[in-house]
Amino acid sequence: MTLELRADPAVVRGDRNQLYQALMNLAINARDAMPDGGTLTFTTAVARLSEADSQVLHLKRAGDYLAVEVSDTGPGIDPKVLPHIFEPFYSTKTAGQPAGLGLPMVYGTVQNHGGGIHVETRAGCGTSFRLYLPLQAEPAEAEAAGAAPAPVVGRVLVLDTEELVALFLQKLLQARDFTVTVFNDPHKALAFCQGETVPVDLAIMDLSMDESRGRAVFDAIRRTWPQVPVIITSGYASEEWIQEILNAGAVEYLPKPFQSGDVLAMIQSVLARR
Repeated sequence: MTLELRADPAVVRGDRNQLYQALMNLAINARDAMPDGGTLTFTTAVARLSEADSQVLHLKRAGDYLAVEVSDTGPGIDPKVLPHIFEPFYSTKTAGQPAGLGLPMVYGTVQNHGGGIHVETRAGCGTSFRLYLPLQAEPAEAEAAGAAPAPVVGRVLVLDTEELVALFLQKLLQARDFTVTVFNDPHKALAFCQGETVPVDLAIMDLSMDESRGRAVFDAIRRTWPQVPVIITSGYASEEWIQEILNAGAVEYLPKPFQSGDVLAMIQSVLARR
């Protein structure tokens, strides 16, 4: 492993644990790409991005960014695979290996910090992931501006009949210090809601189930925690069914498939409005 640290001073406002986990995920992926050995390199630099750069990277503004690059000397990423690497649960790993959560979570973390990611890969030469995070002007100015606002956290109830999606949401939210209770079975979710006394701050409910069961669970959530916002999701529920639940008090609808950044942005927005 080599370090090439050329960003001094460089101050980024963000969540230390989330950024650490993002870099760790990239390092683990790089290690797995080099089973016979190789070189893992961490590089930092200050990059001044133009308006054109910011559009390519889907950034909100041009300006100075901290560029953190994690690169390996592995075989590179297949061009057919490259467009899908940030999709939840997309993986080329063999059965039994953990798959599909690392890169989507990295993508979500970087987006949540106002940044972007650029990937370079060449067959037989390796892969580089370059993270761009917006810089504070100077360390002294960053201190004067005060600490970053505390992240919005709390207890989240997740009901999704698709086990992989439920697992994705659980891992995504736990990595951001949410307490998460997950159900794949509407009957168990209903029993939990009817007998639970522990406070809940947010519910995320998939509508891809029998409508009568779904309505029973939704009504139980509203009775047990009347002030709790409910986000509904679905990939194929009818517009009438979605509108019925929105009219009954759900605060937002998040269509599937969704990216981690979409989920986090909506959750932060909903909880901040409470």
